[in-house]
Amino acid sequence: MPFSLDVPVDLKKAGWKVKIFDKEGLEPPHVTIMRGPDVWRYGLREKRLLVPPGGTPRDVPQGIWSAIALSLARLEAEWDARFPTNRVGGDHD
Repeated sequence: MPFSLDVPVDLKKAGWKVKIFDKEGLEPPHVTIMRGPDVWRYGLREKRLLVPPGGTPRDVPQGIWSAIALSLARLEAEWDARFPTNRVGGDHD
């Protein structure tokens, strides 16, 4: 089951979600930001949007960025627990 980050209620009602999916362990550590069919990936190592997919940071509401920033340690711990061979702070070339 994917991990879902709590986002502000108004953004949740508007369809915004932030998740870590279970089957992405071979990819660079990231969270997926979604609203309807639109998807962005925020790199947990890079601390920025990854492309592709995704748009620019201004496409995502400030409340989502704040939720991610306030929960960064938890998001990294969730990723590391799900994918211990691809840890956020692990070796990566």
